[in-house]
Amino acid sequence: MKNLLLNNESIVFETHHHWTNYFKFHTIWSIGIVPFAQSRLEKFVLTNQRVIIKKGILFVKTIEMGLNQIESVTMHQSIFERLLGYGKVTLIGTGGAKYYLDGIDKPLEFKRRLQEAKEGKL
Repeated sequence: MKNLLLNNESIVFETHHHWTNYFKFHTIWSIGIVPFAQSRLEKFVLTNQRVIIKKGILFVKTIEMGLNQIESVTMHQSIFERLLGYGKVTLIGTGGAKYYLDGIDKPLEFKRRLQEAKEGKL
């Protein structure tokens, strides 16, 4: 992930899919291979300048959103998700673009660090 960083950019927080991803319906036919690969190959990284979502190993897709482009951040956790420490974070950017970080580990910390980075507190 460090090869994606710009000059004077540092990683503030990094997370991935939560382990409960292994127990979703599609794991029945994939014997856990798909969610295991997904949890290892999808990274959600917050830097002091932007949010980077990286997916894939052979065909890599990155989504980047500057902190100044993020208008609002929402987080959703059911009681069960809160007990296990995962949830969904939605980033709403300028122009109405939405990015969903679904089933991520430590969503509250991701949201808190993102807000601090936007305020320049990091």
